[in-house]
Amino acid sequence: MLYQITGGCLCGALKYTCNSPPKSQFFCYCTDCQSVTGSPFAPGILVKKSSVTIEGCYSEHQVIAKSGRDINRKFCTICGSRVFEEIKNSGTYIFNVGSLDNQELFKPQAHFWVRSKPNWYLITDKLPQFEEQPNI
Repeated sequence: MLYQITGGCLCGALKYTCNSPPKSQFFCYCTDCQSVTGSPFAPGILVKKSSVTIEGCYSEHQVIAKSGRDINRKFCTICGSRVFEEIKNSGTYIFNVGSLDNQELFKPQAHFWVRSKPNWYLITDKLPQFEEQPNI
């Protein structure tokens, strides 16, 4: 049976399909993710770009993350939902877990950038925690 992850934006105009298992699944606490989500963290699924098909139009917002990586955030041009990110020159996308058709597929493996986590937010699971982001 073929492995498949599907998802998209709130209005359904932007959709994606991924036909390979995730490379990594995590919670990110970097200040960029906090700002873009309005939350103490962003759950994400890292996948190979070559295994993804995108349908619909999106706009991009390019930033240089605190890690030094060039990130392009992809938004639906109709509803504005932030759906996925591209880490430039890495061959990967990060799906935002809220955009998944089946959020039960999210099986987090670690917490990244915990040095940026707000003090008032407590991590209560036993997953590995990294001060920054390991080389993924």
